[in-house]
Amino acid sequence: MAGFASGQIKKHFTVEDNTACETIRLRLKANSGNCFIKPSEGSDILNMFSNQEPDSYNHQFIKEVKGKTCDVLVAVEESSSTGFSQTISSKVFGSEKPAGEKFWKIYLTDDKPYSLELNYGIGNSTIDLSGMAVKNLRITSATANVNVGYPTGLENKVAMDTFYIKVDLGSVNVRNLSLARTSHVVADVGFGNVMLDLSTKPATTNTIHGNVAAGNLTILLPDDETPVHVKIKDSWLCSVRMVQSLKKTGEGTYANAAYTDAKYVSFVDALVIAPADSKALVPVIKKASDAGIKIVTVSPETDTVQWRPSAGGASRPLPPRVVRRAASGS
Repeated sequence: MAGFASGQIKKHFTVEDNTACETIRLRLKANSGNCFIKPSEGSDILNMFSNQEPDSYNHQFIKEVKGKTCDVLVAVEESSSTGFSQTISSKVFGSEKPAGEKFWKIYLTDDKPYSLELNYGIGNSTIDLSGMAVKNLRITSATANVNVGYPTGLENKVAMDTFYIKVDLGSVNVRNLSLARTSHVVADVGFGNVMLDLSTKPATTNTIHGNVAAGNLTILLPDDETPVHVKIKDSWLCSVRMVQSLKKTGEGTYANAAYTDAKYVSFVDALVIAPADSKALVPVIKKASDAGIKIVTVSPETDTVQWRPSAGGASRPLPPRVVRRAASGS
């Protein structure tokens, strides 16, 4: 493998497929090193390889079936590793040693849905979830740098309930988050950095909850046609910067034009318009029509008189106009 020290790569842990298992709960804990998670073309629930020798690290490996769920725990810890408090201290004062060339390569099947709980100490992790089935995802980073994405463009096979991220001093970058098909995203940021890429239009509505101490939470938003609503409760430790398309609508509340339009469209069944300039209103009429709103325009083109009932049941004349239907519907 390019970029890593020479050494024989061996399979250290494996969990074969079990027909009794309909879902998989996988808990992975790695206090150091470089981790890679990828989908496999096989049916095995887990295959874990490394260039390390078995006696160079401590481990805990548990696999059991609970009802229709296969519960797997893999915890690996370098024998000579420092404690977490030492890791925090070295990170702050700049004396942390690099993660080195030790690595773990983990392959998961794309045939069954997972609940993933990934816990990293120091080092780096690359997580490729392309075409997998992930129902819940929880990532915790002490000082590790974690990159998550869908590089092949294949979306999550199932709807994800919650994508939870907790960062102390490390970083988590999530690319193509829209492909996760998640309903809820929670980012708990201490002194580290989290980046959420929502630049492509999501297929489902996303609710993002962010809690930031003194770190950074960056969210890449989709185009202006996608409704975006933001609520912020900031503190003196962090600064808030908004893109120009988001306008303040209340205390700690921001929204773009598409969200404002969608909010009012949901309360409208029909529109009656008397345009002074019919051409200028074409974009507005098209947007309302696309939203399923019935539209009637009133145009002063002839002297034909239209009548309508008044509130008391009598009739009163309207100005000489012709009622012309501009969109289908009664």
